[in-house]
Amino acid sequence: GNGILSNSIDTVSRLFTTAGLYDVKLVATNGIGCKDSITRSVNIVAFATSINGPDSICAGSSASFSYTSNTTISSSTWRDGLLPNPANNVASFSRTYNTPGNYSITLNVNYGSCSDQITKTLVVKPRPSVSWRVDGDSVSCSAPLEVRFINTSTSPGGMFYNWSFGPSGATDIVQQPRYLYQTAGNFTVSLTVRNSFNCSATLTRANTVRIQA
Repeated sequence: GNGILSNSIDTVSRLFTTAGLYDVKLVATNGIGCKDSITRSVNIVAFATSINGPDSICAGSSASFSYTSNTTISSSTWRDGLLPNPANNVASFSRTYNTPGNYSITLNVNYGSCSDQITKTLVVKPRPSVSWRVDGDSVSCSAPLEVRFINTSTSPGGMFYNWSFGPSGATDIVQQPRYLYQTAGNFTVSLTVRNSFNCSATLTRANTVRIQA
C-alpha cells in the first residue's frame, strides 16, 4: 500500500507514518512457479491529543491543564513530577506551583487499541521577596512628619518598585524613598516589587505612620 516490497517468507513489519487506508497484498509462489495472492486493508488512524495550559507562571500561582482530542479517550493519566499525583481519568487538573523551575506535564492516554504520551513544559518563574522597614520615627504628635523607608527586598534579576504611602496619590518608584506627611491620620504603607521575570509581590503594613491631630 505504500510502495514498499518485502521478500520475507514469514512475517513482516512496516512503519506507516501517514494516516490513511492501505492495501497490503501477499503474493505466494510455490516451488513449481504457481502463484496466489490475498489482499487485506489496513486503516491507519491519526489520533491527535494536545495539552491546554500556560507555558509559564510565577511561583505561588495555580496552573490548570486540560486536553483536547479528536477521538474518544478510554483512559488517561496525568503526571507533573509532584505528589500527590493528579487523579486518573480526569479531563483536567490544577495545582499551585511554589518552587521555581521547569515542570514536565505528561499525559498518557489510551484510545482502546492505541496509546500515546503527550508532554508540555511549564516554566515556574521566581517571585521577589519583599521586605522593608521604617528608619526612625513613624509616630508623631503633629504634622508635618518626614519618614524614611528602608527597602531590603531581594530577587533574581532586576527589580522595579512601586511604593504607596497612604495619602491619595502619594506614590514613588525609587528603591529607598522618603515621604513628607503633611496631615494628621493613620496611614497604610505598601511596597510592590516586580522583577525582570514580570513576577511581583507586595508587602502592606497598616497604620505604619500615625500622626495625631
